[in-house]
Amino acid sequence: MYNSSGILAFITNHGDLDPTFRGMRPSLAKTFDKIYIMNLHGNSKKKEVTPEGLPDKNVFDIQQGVAICFMIKYPQEEKI
Repeated sequence: MYNSSGILAFITNHGDLDPTFRGMRPSLAKTFDKIYIMNLHGNSKKKEVTPEGLPDKNVFDIQQGVAICFMIKYPQEEKI
């Protein structure tokens, strides 16, 4: 018998990666077995730049930077 497992993938405001969300990180780490986050940057309000010094444009043509998150929960055998 197995309990909750699956993959959660979503696009979010990259501000969610900010250290001020300290309580969220341990909770996610406790819930999921693997977490992959790709920070796409592109925040025009913060004037982010590429390593070459050019403006870091957002892939979605919006002002806020974005991140893509993949969170994986593997099947666990239920303890009886």
